[in-house]
Amino acid sequence: MFIYSSDPVYFSSTGTPAEGFAKAYKVALVANFITGFISTVLALFGTLILEYVPASALLVPIAGIGFAFLGIEQITNCLAAPIVGYYTVIWCFLGWYSGIRVGFGKYRCPEALQVIIVGVILGWATGLNERQTVTDAADLVKWWGPAWSGNELFEDFGLVRDYLGIVIPIGISATASTLMCLVSAKNAGDPYPVRETLITDGIGTMIASLFGSPFGTVIYIGHPAYKRSGAESGYSVANGLIYLVMSWFGILALIQSIVNQATIGPIVLFGRYSDNSGTDFVFSGIEDSLLSMFTVTSCYYSWPHDQRGSVELHAFPTLCCLCHWFVPVRFRLGNKCD
Repeated sequence: MFIYSSDPVYFSSTGTPAEGFAKAYKVALVANFITGFISTVLALFGTLILEYVPASALLVPIAGIGFAFLGIEQITNCLAAPIVGYYTVIWCFLGWYSGIRVGFGKYRCPEALQVIIVGVILGWATGLNERQTVTDAADLVKWWGPAWSGNELFEDFGLVRDYLGIVIPIGISATASTLMCLVSAKNAGDPYPVRETLITDGIGTMIASLFGSPFGTVIYIGHPAYKRSGAESGYSVANGLIYLVMSWFGILALIQSIVNQATIGPIVLFGRYSDNSGTDFVFSGIEDSLLSMFTVTSCYYSWPHDQRGSVELHAFPTLCCLCHWFVPVRFRLGNKCD
């Protein structure tokens, strides 16, 4: 939502870059609040939506997100710095697919940590990382803490009026993404309550916007992969606490200055491709292929270089639903969540 709502505001601004950024940030806050409100309202109809929307329309976009945003976009960072990027990609293959074990005794060094070590060493050895960047990031390491932005948010609520054609469709799409994750988790053996999840997601997003966050607290994809790795609720709690500490103390910028993007990209690429396993269904004919093609294409071409086109292409899952109703398609996956 931050990219979709802020980009058109910033580039259409007639003032200075600083004024354009401030306006885009305020619009992004309002848009994030509206997105949370949409999720809360649609929670009343979540179970009904899952009852009538085919499983492919909810699951295949996860694969589209994996291929486009978490796959191709990440691998471009490796191609931009091939000396570092190619070696980290190779190390991902060695760690996750060849069965090579690195460690001492019973301790096994995590594959992602191995890739980070290799990438950081090569990044500093080849000059990809710069000392000045680390110095600048180190100056940001201090207490920031939460800051109340609710007054400014409601004062500037009218700024989003000209961009509701982007905000509302993307807000609905964000809610649909949460439903995708619920279906994926159910097929992995973990049915979560639909209404409770959507309401919690929406309220959390609205609270975040009141404290200056343009990013929603959406349910993230990857439940089957996390479950295979042995992650449970404690994994999410640990993630939240780590992000809380790092963001409040400005540590994230320091880490990003030390670990280059050519190192992070392959980890995201190989880790996220495993999410596509949640879209496993049987193709029973050309109809299934068309449904999948439309939904994957909508995610692939939702790259934020053209917000208007991305919003239009988000209508493809709806078209898939219509095709499902009028064309007899037999899916192996169910699509109801209790």
